[in-house]
Amino acid sequence: MDIFTGISFSQSVRSNREKYYKAFSDTGDADNFADGTSFVLELMEIISSRQSLIIQSLNERATQLKRAKVHIMEQYTENSPERHILYLLVQSRLFNDSDTTGIIDNEIKELGKKRGLSARSINQAFLQLTEAGIIDLIKRRPLQHVISRRYLAEIEKAPETI
Repeated sequence: MDIFTGISFSQSVRSNREKYYKAFSDTGDADNFADGTSFVLELMEIISSRQSLIIQSLNERATQLKRAKVHIMEQYTENSPERHILYLLVQSRLFNDSDTTGIIDNEIKELGKKRGLSARSINQAFLQLTEAGIIDLIKRRPLQHVISRRYLAEIEKAPETI
């Protein structure tokens, strides 16, 4: 079992509790002679079903990310701090369960330094993007921003590919 299957396993069983317990009960039935084949097959079906949902969700998010990238590229120059901030915040929004587990401003600044962007230019971009309503401040300690709902709606209208 790979790490991603392992992570989704308990959710899979929890959301299919009745099927799981029935398969478990059937395996323990005296007429079954302790054959665990049906239990294993049912468990594999539960896991497979959950994995399909995860793959579908990831594909949808990948499509949304492509759409966002195109939209951001059309609005901001190649090495601009705004482009850097927005692309990271979009990824954080799409691939995190909640804003609180998303990327914080200091991480964005560190990644920006590696791309040759100054902390000052990134701070300035944070201010401009916030004032424009493109991003929202959600936490002060540590500082953390997210993509605004309005900007997400704009992205939804953007074309899927370049």
